[in-house]
Amino acid sequence: MKNFIKYLPVLLLLLSNCDKGPSPVTASAEIISYDFGYGTPVIGTFYAAYHEGIVTANINLFNQQDKPVRALHLHEGTCEEPGPHWNLGTDISYCDVLDMNGRWNKPYAGDIGNLIVTADEKGSLSIQTDLWTIGTNDSTDINGKLIIVHFFPTDFAGECDPSHVPGHTHSNPKLGCGVITIH
Repeated sequence: MKNFIKYLPVLLLLLSNCDKGPSPVTASAEIISYDFGYGTPVIGTFYAAYHEGIVTANINLFNQQDKPVRALHLHEGTCEEPGPHWNLGTDISYCDVLDMNGRWNKPYAGDIGNLIVTADEKGSLSIQTDLWTIGTNDSTDINGKLIIVHFFPTDFAGECDPSHVPGHTHSNPKLGCGVITIH
């Protein structure tokens, strides 16, 4: 105990000089089913953290039936009236836009990807990007956007093919929705 007290000022000085940097800004959403006969209101969660210019998002789905793959997108609007895919307020294609991992390879900035559902009716997907932010109140901020789970997967490669005709609608039912909210 005597040695501990002897070194306590040095320990406190070292601890006070530790720079942990700013804390991450976090946001989450509970994904609620549009109830296509599944009977389970909550079908997943979305959690994201924004730290040092990068958003890391984790999506977990459960109680999934019928299809082994689900498309995940960020949308504008409300869960009652979902709007178009979120695209940072632009109308450009993000197929060739660079993010921290190289080319984005998806037509919209809010295209997350396809989540694989396992035999236990669950699935998860993680993504990191520097295209999004949380809590910046600018066009890159995902706060207030919708996380939409679609019934079928999306062919992102096909949608990024130069021969693909943009602007048409897809018939991919929305299975669930959540509003992304800062903690």
